Amino acid sequence: MRIFERTTEDDFDTLRDLGLLEHVDPRAGSHLPAAVPDPSLAHLLAGVRREPKRPFHHGTPPAQVRKIVGRASR
Repeated sequence: MRIFERTTEDDFDTLRDLGLLEHVDPRAGSHLPAAVPDPSLAHLLAGVRREPKRPFHHGTPPAQVRKIVGRASR
């Protein structure tokens, strides 16, 4: 985390002072949630919902992710 903070993380106060930040109201958009149109995708998403999300993070071997997706698609 310290490496991220020193090398990657933006300095919020500096960005604000430079006028580079923009406040966006997440409720101001016009998007309306809709049902997933493909029933097989909806089934897969429902199956993955019960799975732990950590294996989907960077660094997990693809074979492990395929195993999870295969189990969720049954």
